[in-house]
Amino acid sequence: MRNESEKHGTSAETAPATELQFTLLSSSVIPGRPPAPATKLDLWFTYHAPLPGQAARYESIRAEGRELAQMLVELCPPGGELDQALLCLRETVMWANAAIACRGERAEAGNEGERP
Repeated sequence: MRNESEKHGTSAETAPATELQFTLLSSSVIPGRPPAPATKLDLWFTYHAPLPGQAARYESIRAEGRELAQMLVELCPPGGELDQALLCLRETVMWANAAIACRGERAEAGNEGERP
């Protein structure tokens, strides 16, 4: 049986410890994907307190998502397809709110809107 570094195409002798750790972490989660930089891991796994105006944007997205969900329930027959549509809608709302939380204010021309 191959060891972890052989399975993931890395060598403990050639890769610095942090690079090897990230390679093993990301490869074990998503085979073939390059490792996520530490800055992205910090961004993804850190609590982001709402900045001024963000809470209202979260609520707007949730409210619109709720309206669409209600329309789907009224128009579509019950079943796996509707369940999947609602699940995807929930994910859409979650990812949209995550974009606001992780990226800060809405990007303007010449301003990426990143958190400080």
